[in-house]
Amino acid sequence: MAPPSAGALLTLAGARALVVAASSPSLAWLVPLGVAGLLLGMHRPRPDLTFLQLAAPSSGTG
Repeated sequence: MAPPSAGALLTLAGARALVVAASSPSLAWLVPLGVAGLLLGMHRPRPDLTFLQLAAPSSGTG
């Protein structure tokens, strides 16, 4: 069995940190901000999006 990747370990550590923070009354307000930050950080446009928009056929009729 292969060892887990660094990305998987970081994901598990981040999830654990959110669970611990959510259980603490003084840190519970940070959880929604942390989740929002993670979601915004994961959103990245495709590097070839401009090329795809230029290369795709026009959807107009006529």
